Amino acid sequence: MAEGVKFFLQKLSSLKLQEASPSLQDQIQKLKNRLEEIVSFSGDIGSTSKEEDGLVCNWLGNLIETLLDAENCINEYVTKARSQDGSDQALSIVQFCGELEKINARLAEILCQRSQLIMPPTWEAKEEIGQSSSGDGVDVVGEESLAPFALNYRNLPSYLRSCLLYCSLFPEKISRGRLVRLLVAEGVLQGRPGEIMEDIAEENIKELVGRGMLQVKIGFKNKVKVVDPYHKICLLKIQQGDSISQSLFSDSKFPQSSCIVVIHHHGETITTSFNDHPIGSLYVFSYNEGIFDNHWSCITSAFHNFKFLRVLEIEDLKIKSLPEEIGDLIQLRYLGLKHSALDEIPKSIGNLQNLQTLDIRWLKSLRGLPSGVLDLLHLRIKEFDSTQETGIDGCICRTCQ
Repeated sequence: MAEGVKFFLQKLSSLKLQEASPSLQDQIQKLKNRLEEIVSFSGDIGSTSKEEDGLVCNWLGNLIETLLDAENCINEYVTKARSQDGSDQALSIVQFCGELEKINARLAEILCQRSQLIMPPTWEAKEEIGQSSSGDGVDVVGEESLAPFALNYRNLPSYLRSCLLYCSLFPEKISRGRLVRLLVAEGVLQGRPGEIMEDIAEENIKELVGRGMLQVKIGFKNKVKVVDPYHKICLLKIQQGDSISQSLFSDSKFPQSSCIVVIHHHGETITTSFNDHPIGSLYVFSYNEGIFDNHWSCITSAFHNFKFLRVLEIEDLKIKSLPEEIGDLIQLRYLGLKHSALDEIPKSIGNLQNLQTLDIRWLKSLRGLPSGVLDLLHLRIKEFDSTQETGIDGCICRTCQ
């Protein structure tokens, strides 16, 4: 990493800026200073503990992404400068200066995060966090290396804490687009007048990435996951009795006792009981040969109890059609059916007037969709694999209401 930054520094030094404005020269010098500081700091990264590996990876991912953006910015300026003169060149310099200012601001934020990479768990952090499981605290007794991360978690505003807790449901990386749509469907977000909920979700994700709590997967620019120490803290918080649903559901239509159920299916018959609490969301992730009809009968038989269900995501269903009762889930916002063997979707789906997302990617046998889908006024996204021969000729995307 240090060699890559040094190479970028050499590229900056090769720019011919003798006639550049003082403000542009100042931005270039700031950029050089920050990069030199990163080079001197990068030697300390190898001394981080195993618990901090995820945070280091996230920090490096942010740095790489920023350097790539900076390189693209410089290349674009150099290309324009070769063919411009006079007022056009002056305008390009002003624009280039503005872009460098943004890059410098991002690097300044990345440098501010560096202390998290080498900060040992201080006695004060342990004293403040490690002995308390009440209120907003996290009991990390026996997990002292998590203490500084627990302090960061505790200092999160409630809307970000809810978002992070929800993200911890997904142990593997998740695409940003899917995460945005799920956050909107779950009702996790605090709305603001005049703003689109998807934009608010994206802002929350960016803020958690900036705080080093969500990690942008290197090589997967549009995929994120909770950094390992914070994922452990979220699980500890849940084990200590903090209900995710109490943090998430702010809609008065939904009972505070509504819960999120996550089932990891490994080929066995699902025997989960759905009679104890109202279910707000149900996720079934398959890790074997798929979910056959007799494996999920306890779910279909409980559809009449799912009157508050907002999210239903069941991967790799090995059945040909869904039960007509799917149309009774009138509060459903998100229906995920990817990798299923379905060859039809029941007409009753037209009853789901609150549906925002219909994910039917990689349904190789699906012949088409019922016409009632066109009448779902709140449908934002209908996702499907455009390479499959389904008779579906487009993607329904409506402006968010």
